[in-house]
Amino acid sequence: MSFSIPPNGVYRIQNEAYPEQMIGLEFRVGGLGLFVAGRHEDSSNPHIEWQVKAVQEGEYGMITMKSDSRDASDFYIGFDSRTVGYSSTPYEWELSFRGEDKWAIMDRASGLLLFLPSNVDRTPVGVTMDGGDASYWRFIPKY
Repeated sequence: MSFSIPPNGVYRIQNEAYPEQMIGLEFRVGGLGLFVAGRHEDSSNPHIEWQVKAVQEGEYGMITMKSDSRDASDFYIGFDSRTVGYSSTPYEWELSFRGEDKWAIMDRASGLLLFLPSNVDRTPVGVTMDGGDASYWRFIPKY
């Protein structure tokens, strides 16, 4: 079977278990907040569009995910061994195909997958060893 990681571009990163939820970057008074689930596409907070860039291609590709917001364009989705958060430097995630346009986004060092623990708006995105469909994501092109 042949497949490739999503091409470089701007995407909304949609959760498989909770398809109305996207990864977002919440803006708060006084600064940026955590990465959260965002429900409403027409809402500017949390921001839900990401510049996805392939760093390495293949069956297990490496990508970076950078905010596409004009106000936070220097922030990447990062991980610090315990918490998903924002980073001012590119953070590389391993991307592996899970079938039918589903992808697992994994921290290579720890083997932990990005996942969404619930369907409640503004739920922080976390990590897990295996969250089933809650740890699978779809890349929805902006344009």
